[in-house]
Amino acid sequence: MKKIILAFFGLLVMISLGKPGTVSSATPLETPSKLENQVQAVVQDSDTDTQVTKTEYVLPYPGILPDHPLYIVKQLRDRIMEWLISDPIRKIEYYILQSDKLINAAVFLNDKGNAVLTEKTVSESNMLMDKAVTLTTEFSKQGKTIPAYIIEKIGNSTGKHKEVIGGLIETAKEAQKTAYQASLEKVNALESTIGSFVK
Repeated sequence: MKKIILAFFGLLVMISLGKPGTVSSATPLETPSKLENQVQAVVQDSDTDTQVTKTEYVLPYPGILPDHPLYIVKQLRDRIMEWLISDPIRKIEYYILQSDKLINAAVFLNDKGNAVLTEKTVSESNMLMDKAVTLTTEFSKQGKTIPAYIIEKIGNSTGKHKEVIGGLIETAKEAQKTAYQASLEKVNALESTIGSFVK
């Protein structure tokens, strides 16, 4: 009886945390027609006459942050969701979504002054984006066609991640700058890998 009550309580907690991005087998998370807001904008700096490339790509709201006591429940829910997705394309979309949420969570944590957890969250975001790119590469090696919107989404996402990490480097203390620089190099490598699929 206790197990049933605990299971029911766990289910209620997971529902109360909100749904992660809905991943169905019928429709992708985002279709090419919805990618208009994911364009590159070049902003002219009037003081330095340098051009800074910014990505107009909206990161999803992260929900519960890693410093919250119930974050472990959210992680468990996300692992179950990952395990339940069998379609490789849907799984790639899921990894991108979760990576985007984590990079945005890092921004929130940085604003709260939690430098150590910010650095860890950026690293976890990179790991999920690496999974998305690796799965994309494996899918391609099997001779299957990767939908163009997947390549575009990863490209836009990595562009935004670079922008966020670049901002973190500017405000970080020396102890964190090296780790952020390594994260930025990792994102650059992932962006380069996905760029090889663009024809």
